[in-house]
Amino acid sequence: MRIPIVLLLLAGLAGASGTLRAQSSFTDPDFGLEVSVPEGLQEVTPAHRALIMNVSEEAARNVPRDEAVDGELFSHHYFWVDGTSPYNRQMDVHVFDGPPPYRNSEELIEAYGKTGMTVEITEAVKPPIGGFRLEGSFKNQAGVPMRKTVVYVPDRNKFAMVSLQAYAADWAIVQPELMQAIQSIRLKREAPPAGAPTNSAAGRDGRAVRAPSSASVAEPIDWLSLPITGSLVLAALLLAHMLLGARSAR
Repeated sequence: MRIPIVLLLLAGLAGASGTLRAQSSFTDPDFGLEVSVPEGLQEVTPAHRALIMNVSEEAARNVPRDEAVDGELFSHHYFWVDGTSPYNRQMDVHVFDGPPPYRNSEELIEAYGKTGMTVEITEAVKPPIGGFRLEGSFKNQAGVPMRKTVVYVPDRNKFAMVSLQAYAADWAIVQPELMQAIQSIRLKREAPPAGAPTNSAAGRDGRAVRAPSSASVAEPIDWLSLPITGSLVLAALLLAHMLLGARSAR
């Protein structure tokens, strides 16, 4: 039986140190998302989030669902940076309403490959997370090698993306706590319509697949056809690792 890499890493750390460090809990009630944040990471200011997303502070604001305008793309975006260690750890979380845009692992890998990231590890992440994880390397804007892991969690009519990264040279040091955060991901699932067939977020071949929905025959989201917010969101989602990783070389 194949044991997921993330579980092996956590088990190895627990055996070496007896326990993992406590992490703070983060919740987005509008999407039913929960995830833990590694110790020492600090959420960026609204001004910094706007800078990362290349929009105004008002456009970058995570509007509560009860304030959202009907018909507009509803999404939330969060970024954390390292405030205590020399490892340049970073974390970002994105949650969206709408049909998940990637039908399989190849589409997700291709999307990140276009940002300059070389994907080296892929694996299905079974429930209660239910999704797909990839891991790879890239160079930040200062030319320093970075390493990153991304978890894509699709549901029927919403999805989440959780990313964590650090200096590639320090990856072995920080990997266990980053994987601890990944294992904490929980996305409240939408109940399927009565009589609808059930399906998991990862296929038998280990590829992530889009969860069924009432519009399951629709094509994946065409990001460039969405309102301007949608295309800017995609830029933030895929390119944030370049912007967040742009510390000066050590």
